[in-house]
Amino acid sequence: AGTTEDKLKESALIRVKCAGVNPVDAYIRSGHYSVLPHLPYTPGREGSGIVEQVGEKVKDFKIGDRVWFTDPLIGSCADYSIADKFYKLNDETSFAEGATLGIKYMTAYRALFLKAHARAGQTVLIHGASGGVGLAACQLAFASSLKVIGTASTVDGRQLVKENGAEFVVDHSKGEYWEELKEAYPSGFDVILEMLANANLEHDFELVANNGCKFRLKLYANHWHWDEHT
Repeated sequence: AGTTEDKLKESALIRVKCAGVNPVDAYIRSGHYSVLPHLPYTPGREGSGIVEQVGEKVKDFKIGDRVWFTDPLIGSCADYSIADKFYKLNDETSFAEGATLGIKYMTAYRALFLKAHARAGQTVLIHGASGGVGLAACQLAFASSLKVIGTASTVDGRQLVKENGAEFVVDHSKGEYWEELKEAYPSGFDVILEMLANANLEHDFELVANNGCKFRLKLYANHWHWDEHT
Protein backbone atom coordinates (compact mmCIF):
# COMPACT_ATOMS: atom_id res chain seq x y z
CA ALA A 1 0.00 0.00 0.00
CA GLY A 2 2.95 2.31 0.58
CA THR A 3 3.60 4.89 3.28
CA THR A 4 1.86 8.23 3.61
CA GLU A 5 5.03 9.89 2.32
CA ASP A 6 4.98 7.65 -0.77
CA LYS A 7 1.33 8.47 -1.41
CA LEU A 8 1.99 12.20 -1.16
CA LYS A 9 4.59 11.93 -3.92
CA GLU A 10 1.85 10.53 -6.18
CA SER A 11 -0.86 12.94 -5.01
CA ALA A 12 -2.17 16.40 -5.76
CA LEU A 13 -3.34 19.22 -3.55
CA ILE A 14 -6.74 20.17 -4.95
CA ARG A 15 -8.73 23.33 -4.31
CA VAL A 16 -12.20 21.85 -3.92
CA LYS A 17 -15.01 23.35 -5.99
CA CYS A 18 -17.67 20.70 -5.31
CA ALA A 19 -17.90 17.74 -2.94
CA GLY A 20 -19.99 14.65 -3.61
CA VAL A 21 -22.32 13.38 -0.89
CA ASN A 22 -22.98 9.65 -0.57
CA PRO A 23 -24.92 7.38 1.80
CA VAL A 24 -21.76 6.49 3.69
CA ASP A 25 -21.30 10.16 4.61
CA ALA A 26 -24.81 10.32 6.05
CA TYR A 27 -24.30 7.09 8.02
CA ILE A 28 -21.04 8.36 9.51
CA ARG A 29 -22.54 11.73 10.47
CA SER A 30 -25.46 10.02 12.19
CA GLY A 31 -23.14 7.72 14.15
CA HIS A 32 -24.93 4.65 12.81
CA TYR A 33 -22.15 3.25 10.67
CA SER A 34 -20.42 -0.05 11.38
CA VAL A 35 -16.91 1.38 11.06
CA LEU A 36 -16.66 4.91 12.42
CA PRO A 37 -13.52 6.92 11.56
CA HIS A 38 -10.97 8.10 14.08
CA LEU A 39 -11.26 11.79 14.94
CA PRO A 40 -10.38 14.33 13.71
CA TYR A 41 -11.99 13.31 10.44
CA THR A 42 -12.91 15.24 7.28
CA PRO A 43 -15.85 13.65 5.43
CA GLY A 44 -16.28 13.38 1.68
CA ARG A 45 -15.28 10.44 -0.52
CA GLU A 46 -15.34 12.23 -3.88
CA GLY A 47 -15.19 15.70 -5.34
CA SER A 48 -13.88 18.01 -8.04
CA GLY A 49 -11.67 21.05 -8.17
CA ILE A 50 -8.48 22.67 -9.44
CA VAL A 51 -4.95 21.35 -8.97
CA GLU A 52 -2.89 23.63 -6.71
CA GLN A 53 0.21 21.46 -6.25
CA VAL A 54 1.41 18.08 -7.52
CA GLY A 55 3.71 15.48 -5.99
CA GLU A 56 7.10 14.77 -7.50
CA LYS A 57 5.94 11.51 -9.12
CA VAL A 58 2.80 12.96 -10.71
CA LYS A 59 2.86 13.06 -14.51
CA ASP A 60 0.50 14.58 -17.09
CA PHE A 61 -1.03 17.02 -14.57
CA LYS A 62 -0.13 20.61 -13.83
CA ILE A 63 -1.24 23.45 -11.59
CA GLY A 64 -4.57 24.84 -12.80
CA ASP A 65 -5.91 21.58 -14.26
CA ARG A 66 -9.60 20.83 -13.66
CA VAL A 67 -9.96 17.39 -12.05
CA TRP A 68 -12.35 15.03 -10.34
CA PHE A 69 -11.15 12.69 -7.61
CA THR A 70 -12.18 9.81 -5.39
CA ASP A 71 -10.97 8.19 -2.15
CA PRO A 72 -8.96 11.25 -1.09
CA LEU A 73 -6.35 11.14 1.66
CA ILE A 74 -8.13 14.18 3.12
CA GLY A 75 -11.92 14.33 2.66
CA SER A 76 -13.53 16.49 0.01
CA CYS A 77 -15.74 18.48 2.41
CA ALA A 78 -13.06 21.12 2.87
CA ASP A 79 -11.52 24.03 1.00
CA TYR A 80 -8.58 21.81 0.01
CA SER A 81 -8.17 18.07 -0.36
CA ILE A 82 -5.25 15.74 -1.08
CA ALA A 83 -5.91 12.84 -3.44
CA ASP A 84 -3.85 10.20 -5.22
CA LYS A 85 -6.76 9.09 -7.42
CA PHE A 86 -7.62 12.06 -9.61
CA TYR A 87 -8.58 12.44 -13.25
CA LYS A 88 -8.91 15.27 -15.74
CA LEU A 89 -12.29 16.96 -16.01
CA ASN A 90 -13.09 18.34 -19.46
CA ASP A 91 -14.34 21.88 -19.90
CA GLU A 92 -17.81 20.70 -20.96
CA THR A 93 -18.40 18.98 -17.61
CA SER A 94 -19.28 21.17 -14.63
CA PHE A 95 -17.60 20.81 -11.26
CA ALA A 96 -20.94 19.71 -9.79
CA GLU A 97 -21.19 16.92 -12.36
CA GLY A 98 -17.56 15.97 -11.89
CA ALA A 99 -18.03 15.58 -8.15
CA THR A 100 -20.46 12.69 -8.74
CA LEU A 101 -18.18 10.57 -10.94
CA GLY A 102 -15.96 8.95 -8.33
CA ILE A 103 -18.34 6.56 -6.60
CA LYS A 104 -21.60 6.43 -8.52
CA TYR A 105 -20.31 6.12 -12.08
CA MET A 106 -17.33 3.91 -11.26
CA THR A 107 -19.63 1.60 -9.31
CA ALA A 108 -22.12 1.41 -12.17
CA TYR A 109 -19.38 0.91 -14.77
CA ARG A 110 -17.72 -1.86 -12.82
CA ALA A 111 -20.99 -3.69 -12.21
CA LEU A 112 -22.15 -3.48 -15.83
CA PHE A 113 -18.98 -4.02 -17.80
CA LEU A 114 -16.22 -5.43 -15.59
CA LYS A 115 -18.42 -7.84 -13.64
CA ALA A 116 -21.49 -8.57 -15.81
CA HIS A 117 -19.64 -8.09 -19.12
CA ALA A 118 -22.76 -6.45 -20.58
CA ARG A 119 -22.72 -5.87 -24.31
CA ALA A 120 -24.78 -4.08 -26.94
CA GLY A 121 -28.23 -5.51 -27.58
CA GLN A 122 -28.63 -7.15 -24.17
CA THR A 123 -31.43 -6.22 -21.78
CA VAL A 124 -30.53 -4.88 -18.36
CA LEU A 125 -32.95 -4.41 -15.45
CA ILE A 126 -31.86 -1.74 -12.98
CA HIS A 127 -33.68 -1.80 -9.65
CA GLY A 128 -33.79 1.55 -7.87
CA ALA A 129 -32.85 3.25 -11.12
CA SER A 130 -33.69 6.77 -9.91
CA GLY A 131 -30.89 6.76 -7.32
CA GLY A 132 -27.33 7.93 -7.91
CA VAL A 133 -25.82 4.59 -8.95
CA GLY A 134 -29.03 3.61 -10.76
CA LEU A 135 -29.09 6.72 -12.94
CA ALA A 136 -25.40 6.31 -13.72
CA ALA A 137 -26.08 2.71 -14.77
CA CYS A 138 -28.98 3.86 -16.98
CA GLN A 139 -26.81 6.40 -18.77
CA LEU A 140 -23.85 4.07 -19.26
CA ALA A 141 -26.02 1.18 -20.44
CA PHE A 142 -27.97 3.35 -22.88
CA ALA A 143 -24.76 4.87 -24.26
CA SER A 144 -23.48 1.33 -24.86
CA SER A 145 -26.62 0.31 -26.82
CA LEU A 146 -28.14 -1.92 -24.14
CA LYS A 147 -31.90 -2.09 -23.68
CA VAL A 148 -32.51 -0.39 -20.35
CA ILE A 149 -35.43 -1.21 -18.06
CA GLY A 150 -35.73 0.45 -14.67
CA THR A 151 -37.77 0.50 -11.48
CA ALA A 152 -38.56 3.49 -9.26
CA SER A 153 -41.21 4.21 -6.65
CA THR A 154 -42.26 7.78 -7.50
CA VAL A 155 -43.77 9.41 -10.56
CA ASP A 156 -40.91 11.92 -10.75
CA GLY A 157 -38.37 9.16 -10.30
CA ARG A 158 -39.82 7.07 -13.10
CA GLN A 159 -39.86 10.08 -15.42
CA LEU A 160 -36.21 10.76 -14.57
CA VAL A 161 -35.28 7.16 -15.37
CA LYS A 162 -37.00 7.42 -18.76
CA GLU A 163 -35.16 10.66 -19.51
CA ASN A 164 -31.88 8.88 -18.80
CA GLY A 165 -32.29 6.06 -21.28
CA ALA A 166 -34.84 3.54 -20.02
CA GLU A 167 -37.34 2.23 -22.56
CA PHE A 168 -39.64 0.81 -19.87
CA VAL A 169 -40.05 1.70 -16.19
CA VAL A 170 -42.25 0.13 -13.50
CA ASP A 171 -43.31 1.17 -10.00
CA HIS A 172 -41.58 -1.23 -7.61
CA SER A 173 -43.61 0.03 -4.66
CA LYS A 174 -46.82 -1.57 -5.88
CA GLY A 175 -47.63 -5.23 -5.31
CA GLU A 176 -46.44 -7.82 -7.81
CA TYR A 177 -44.66 -5.32 -10.04
CA TRP A 178 -42.50 -8.24 -11.23
CA GLU A 179 -45.50 -9.69 -13.06
CA GLU A 180 -45.57 -6.56 -15.21
CA LEU A 181 -41.91 -7.09 -16.03
CA LYS A 182 -42.41 -10.78 -16.86
CA GLU A 183 -45.27 -9.91 -19.19
CA ALA A 184 -43.31 -7.19 -20.98
CA TYR A 185 -40.06 -9.21 -21.20
CA PRO A 186 -41.01 -12.91 -21.18
CA SER A 187 -37.49 -14.02 -22.14
CA GLY A 188 -36.07 -12.40 -19.02
CA PHE A 189 -33.16 -10.04 -18.49
CA ASP A 190 -29.55 -10.67 -19.40
CA VAL A 191 -28.30 -8.51 -16.55
CA ILE A 192 -30.02 -7.41 -13.33
CA LEU A 193 -28.49 -4.77 -11.06
CA GLU A 194 -30.05 -5.09 -7.62
CA MET A 195 -29.86 -2.31 -5.02
CA LEU A 196 -32.36 -3.78 -2.53
CA ALA A 197 -31.89 -7.53 -2.45
CA ASN A 198 -33.78 -8.04 0.82
CA ALA A 199 -36.96 -6.97 -1.00
CA ASN A 200 -36.38 -8.21 -4.55
CA LEU A 201 -33.98 -11.17 -4.52
CA GLU A 202 -36.62 -13.90 -4.74
CA HIS A 203 -38.30 -12.31 -7.75
CA ASP A 204 -34.98 -11.58 -9.46
CA PHE A 205 -34.49 -15.32 -9.87
CA GLU A 206 -37.77 -15.40 -11.78
CA LEU A 207 -36.77 -12.48 -14.00
CA VAL A 208 -33.21 -13.36 -15.00
CA ALA A 209 -32.81 -14.91 -18.46
CA ASN A 210 -31.18 -18.27 -19.13
CA ASN A 211 -27.41 -17.73 -18.87
CA GLY A 212 -28.10 -14.25 -17.50
CA CYS A 213 -26.58 -12.83 -14.33
CA LYS A 214 -27.53 -10.49 -11.56
CA PHE A 215 -25.48 -8.45 -9.19
CA ARG A 216 -26.45 -7.36 -5.72
CA LEU A 217 -24.78 -4.05 -4.91
CA LYS A 218 -24.09 -3.46 -1.23
CA LEU A 219 -22.16 -0.67 0.49
CA TYR A 220 -19.39 -1.75 2.84
CA ALA A 221 -17.02 0.72 4.54
CA ASN A 222 -16.83 3.33 1.78
CA HIS A 223 -16.86 0.81 -1.07
CA TRP A 224 -19.54 -0.98 -3.05
CA HIS A 225 -19.44 -4.79 -2.99
CA TRP A 226 -20.85 -7.03 -5.70
CA ASP A 227 -22.42 -10.46 -5.19
CA GLU A 228 -22.87 -12.35 -8.46
CA HIS A 229 -25.65 -14.85 -9.11
CA THR A 230 -25.91 -16.60 -12.46
